[in-house]
Amino acid sequence: NHHERLDGRGYPQGLNADQLSTHARMIGIVDTYDAMTADRCYKDGMNPINAFKLLKRDVNTCFDEELVNLFIQAIGIHPVGTLVQLKSQKLAIVTQTNFIDPLKPIVKVFYHAKFNHYTEIKDIDLTQSNEQIETCVKPENFKIDLNRFFKTALLQ
Repeated sequence: NHHERLDGRGYPQGLNADQLSTHARMIGIVDTYDAMTADRCYKDGMNPINAFKLLKRDVNTCFDEELVNLFIQAIGIHPVGTLVQLKSQKLAIVTQTNFIDPLKPIVKVFYHAKFNHYTEIKDIDLTQSNEQIETCVKPENFKIDLNRFFKTALLQ
C-alpha cells in the first residue's frame, strides 16, 4: 500500500486515509523521499531539503502531516552524509545531525570550493562556530573524489 495516498488518488486500489494503516502511511513517505533523492539512470536525485519541501506540500492530500514532520525530524534537515557548502566556500560532509538546532549539524570540512583543492580535514560543530551551511551540493559539481576523502578521513 506504499503507493496509496490519503485522498484516494494512489494505486493500486485507490484507498483513502481511513483505509490506510499507519505503517502504509509511513512507508509511503519513506518510499517517496527515497525516489526523489536517489540518483537513477534516468534522473539525478534532488537534495534532501527540496524533497522535504515537496513532502510538506503534499501533506493532508497525500501524506499524514504528523508522520511527515516526524520523518523530517528523524532524518534531519541535513541528513548524515549530505555534502554541504559553507558560507566560507568550504565543502563538508554532515557527520552528525543536531535535533535541537537542525540547521547546525556537526560537519567534516575537507575541500575549498573557491580554490578547488582539498584542505586539512577538520570537524566543526556549527553550534560552536560562526560558519553556516549555504547549500547542499553534489560532489560531481566540484570533481571531488569522495573515495579519497573517506580513505583519508578513516585514517584520522
